Amino acid sequence: MNVLVSGGGGFIGQHLQKKLKEHGHTIFAPDFPLSELNLWKQAIADNDIDTFVHLAGISSIAECDGDMGRAFSVNVQGAYEMAYLV
Repeated sequence: MNVLVSGGGGFIGQHLQKKLKEHGHTIFAPDFPLSELNLWKQAIADNDIDTFVHLAGISSIAECDGDMGRAFSVNVQGAYEMAYLV
């Protein structure tokens, strides 16, 4: 299966990629900002992506509390946009 991982460079993303590869999956984890939807759309089309894991989010509770609009945009809207593209 071809798996797109947003946030693949982070701690969890790196470990997830390792496990997915061990199970025979092909991983694509670009380092694009989530706001660059055209880049993500092209990457999905070019790599025949079957599914995705959205890990590119704001994990700090304090940062989310400090800017709830940005936290929603990145964490929730980002996941929605990725699902829509795939």
